[in-house]
Amino acid sequence: MAREHDFETVEPQRVPAFPDIPRRLAALPATLLPALAEASQTAAREAVRFALTRVQLRGRIGEVVGTDGKQLLVHGGFTLPWKDDVLVARLSALGCQHLAADGSIGLGRTPDHVVVRTGRWTFALAIDKAGRYPDAATVIPRPAATPSHCRIDPEDATFLAEKLPRLPGRDDEHAPITLDLGKAVAVRARDGQDGRATEVVLVRSSASGPPLRLCTDLAYLLRALKLGFRELRAGPNAPLVGYEGRRLFVWMPLSDQAAIPPSTDAVRIVSSDDAAPIPSSATERRKTPMPTPQNNGSSTPPGPAVTSQPERWGIAEVLAETETLRGLLQDALARTNRLHTALKQQRRQSRAVQAAMASLRDLQLNA
Repeated sequence: MAREHDFETVEPQRVPAFPDIPRRLAALPATLLPALAEASQTAAREAVRFALTRVQLRGRIGEVVGTDGKQLLVHGGFTLPWKDDVLVARLSALGCQHLAADGSIGLGRTPDHVVVRTGRWTFALAIDKAGRYPDAATVIPRPAATPSHCRIDPEDATFLAEKLPRLPGRDDEHAPITLDLGKAVAVRARDGQDGRATEVVLVRSSASGPPLRLCTDLAYLLRALKLGFRELRAGPNAPLVGYEGRRLFVWMPLSDQAAIPPSTDAVRIVSSDDAAPIPSSATERRKTPMPTPQNNGSSTPPGPAVTSQPERWGIAEVLAETETLRGLLQDALARTNRLHTALKQQRRQSRAVQAAMASLRDLQLNA
């Protein structure tokens, strides 16, 4: 399948001569290449105060860092051939599939460039010597600040990544969605026009720690899933943290006031049913026309004939109606139990009164 992708380029006459390459390049694992590409995707397109358009290579710690001020990606575990921290130009082209290395890749440094070699390709990333970069360690919350944990099952992750771009409210500012970490893991989005919510329940996933309901930008949760993060940490008034091995993905949630609580009238989609659709329109309604009256063999009554057919419900509508009915039945059962308890209590009181009256009659007869 043919695909197109845009890359930033420069005019040919302005391309400088290729810099000198170090005689020896250190051999690093092939995972460094996607780490550089993902950090480049995380870096800002424009920066005002800090050099957020750059990628940071932390020599002493062995980390690749990218941030745009709203999201932070850290990939550690590398042994870089220098000890200080270096800022280099971001280069999204490193994520091209045909650049993927089968084995190790070469990495070196000159006074002005960091050199990356993979297969027949050699890239010289210019070093930004004047730029200032934020300290990533101060952004990552401590585990005590994120006591709620969520493990997203791999099948649920695939399911959710498919459903997220189709949820209602995806075109709103910040595309707010609610992540509910309680007895069940659920994601909710609200229809901005009529207030109806859609709820995606991840039945294979689990949550532990204090229950938490928070609001986040759809794009960041979707990116965490696409980056392969299956473990999340969260806490009140704290950034969300996706963690996997030596990788961390951190982003700030939205205001908790926008979080959507569960409701019985929400369109409910469970991850075990891949065929459950999401309404294609934010203004879609369930309509249940009255069926055509039956005349039991009699002559057709006067007036125009009814030719419309009842609208067919999809699985989502059936699930929503079932959930509503279940809520009504549970409420009816609770009321029935209370009434039954009250009747039993009244019967006991009536028997006690009858016993007392019988005792009084016996006393009067014996007097």
